Amino acid sequence: MSRFSRLMSSKPSRIWSYGIALLLITSAVIISRWLTPHIGFPGTLFLCVVMVSAWFGGVGPGLLATTLSALAFHYSFLHPINSFGPQPREMPRLFMYIISNLLIGLLSAAQRNATESLRRTNEALQAESRERKHAEEDLRQTQADLMYANRVSSMG
Repeated sequence: MSRFSRLMSSKPSRIWSYGIALLLITSAVIISRWLTPHIGFPGTLFLCVVMVSAWFGGVGPGLLATTLSALAFHYSFLHPINSFGPQPREMPRLFMYIISNLLIGLLSAAQRNATESLRRTNEALQAESRERKHAEEDLRQTQADLMYANRVSSMG
């Protein structure tokens, strides 16, 4: 098993999971501050961050990334400079952004859990197969010993 696949299959600790989510969100905010004047708010960047956070850490870090990306979306894209809250006509846009982030995060976490479950099942089946092969080998050896004892007793 390669080092990368071991990294992908092992589940990081909670601190690392949330740390990765915070690091990714911070990186996305920095990149978006640089890209926003040129192309507008890069919402797909934050969707990718939510997906990766949920994939590596699970539901909790995915929800953290969703919350922080929604705040970044609200601040960067919906928050007018001269008012204290989002315009009422922009609220559906914010809710759709939050819902899409939640959906992506939950699907990524579910995919990670399914992959983990399949990996554990595969390992269990491989162990059972090895055990069965050993039992068959023991059975063959016992049969050979029994045939030898039968031959020796018939000669005697």
